[in-house]
Order: sequence, then C-alpha cells, then structure tokens
Amino acid sequence: MLTNIGMGILLTACGNGGMDPVDTGGEEEYVPVRVETVTDNGIGTRAVTLSNAAIGIFRTAPYSATFPQQYDVECIHDGTSWSLASKIYVGSTDASLHAYYPYGKVTFGANSTVTALTVKDHTADNDFCYADAPLTAVNNRTPVASFLLKHAYAGLKFSIACHSTYPLKKCKLTRIVMQPVTSGKTFYVERSMDISKSAADAGQLGGSTASGWSLDTSALAVGTTGIAQGSTDESISKLFPPQDFEDDTRLILTIDGSEYSVTIPYKVLKALKAGYLSTISLEIKGTGVDVSGVKVYPWDTSVVPGGDNDATLD
Repeated sequence: MLTNIGMGILLTACGNGGMDPVDTGGEEEYVPVRVETVTDNGIGTRAVTLSNAAIGIFRTAPYSATFPQQYDVECIHDGTSWSLASKIYVGSTDASLHAYYPYGKVTFGANSTVTALTVKDHTADNDFCYADAPLTAVNNRTPVASFLLKHAYAGLKFSIACHSTYPLKKCKLTRIVMQPVTSGKTFYVERSMDISKSAADAGQLGGSTASGWSLDTSALAVGTTGIAQGSTDESISKLFPPQDFEDDTRLILTIDGSEYSVTIPYKVLKALKAGYLSTISLEIKGTGVDVSGVKVYPWDTSVVPGGDNDATLD
C-alpha cells in the first residue's frame, strides 16, 4: 500500500516474497530487502491509497562478484500487493540504497545513479522525486528499507493578467525569455543530478551556465487566442533544475508583436528551490508589463497518479 503523508509518499510492504537467506558458501549471511515505507515529514496527515504504481531502487554498496551493484530495480504494485522485479540482498554492512519515482519516467546512465534535469512541462510524469538514502540503516539484521522522497525539480509558474485598459483587444503572448540581467551570471536550463548524493552535497548537481531560457508560446492558447482583457492566464507551468541566482532576473515578453522587458529584483527571487513552486505574477498594460508579485511556497498540488485513488505530494 502506498499512501501520502505530508510532502511525500508512504509505501508499505514492498517485499521480495520472503526473507529467505542466501547460502554464500561460508561467507556472511545475505537476506533480501523489504521496502516498508517511503515518507516525508510534512505537516499533512491524510493518507490516500495508491495502486498500480512503481518506484525504482538502486543498491550501490557494498558489492562483490556474488552480489554486484543493482541499478533501477522496479518495485511495483499490481493492485493487490507490492513486489520487486529482482531481489535485493544485503549483508552485515549497511547497504547504500537509493530510490526514485515515477519508475521508468527518468533516464539514468548505464550502471549509474546520474540523470539529467531539464526544463519541462509541469506534469505528474515529469515530477521526478528521489531519496538519496534510506531513513535508517539497512543490513541483514534490519533488512527493512524506508525512504524519504523529495522533489528533484523546482516549479515555476506564470500568472499573466491582461489589464482592462490594455489598448489592443487580442493581447497575444508569443514568446517568453528569462535570463539574468548581467550576462554570465548563474542560470541553468539543464543540470546533471546524482540521486546517490544528498542535497547538501556540492557534487549532487552539475551543469554549465546558460545565457537564459526561451519559450515559444505562439502555438499555445495565449499566442493564438490571446488573453482576454481583465482576465488572467496561468497555463504556463514548468519544472526547472534547482539553482541559486546571483543577480536580478529579466523577463522579455513578446505581446502582439512588441517586446516588453521587466526586471525581477534579486531580493524578490533569489533561487528556484527544489520542492518549491515559484509563481511570477505579471500584468500587461498599455504602458508595458509590471511584476505584480512573486510567491514561493512548498508544493501542495503535485499529483502522483495511482489508478482509482491519487496520492498528492504536499
């Protein structure tokens, strides 16, 4: 059973079909791992059953010829019970275990715990969550694993209003550009991420600084139909690699063929934080574009698909 608790997921009884030990010919005893819970320490308490879902699990250490490293082992719920596609065995030494969700929606390098974070649409399948380690030690004395799943991405949403005094009736937005005000300052559209490392580890995230990010919205409703006067559009919602900014952020919007530039001060938007949704509110007027607000808060609406009952990551 997979249930939601606060900002994460509670996974119960994902086993290997029995705790049968392995005869290693005189070596120490190895037993299969049972994944018991995946939780977060959020403030929510409502539990929702999640079925027909799967997570991926890695065991990177210790390893030997008999028990090599294991990468991206599927742990799936078939609607009744949980099972691992391959047994994961542990000995007397604490195992290095890592997990992610949703299974199969994230691409890792061959025999690697490294994946790429790129700017994507904010959808349930793209909302990649991970645990760099189990909550407590896992070995042949305590072969039960519990994980804390965290969001890998930062959310960025645009709330764009067309003021009632805007002189043109169409208010068609065909492009958004986001960049640091000072060229060369930190800005990422793609980063590498190692899920075996914690967020506090400087080596968890890599990547090269980009000049900025551009989104062609000409084929979207905001570019074809436009934003009606006096109304607000919130259809543009993205997932970004987490990053700390060094400078003010500039937005350039192409509206009805004209470019409008607006600056968000660094003190207002210092970072795009993993697990947080930043909403930038803009208002289009006849005189230009104003920033009417920037809100940053923990996710509370990211849905994990689960068949008949969906669990929500808060």
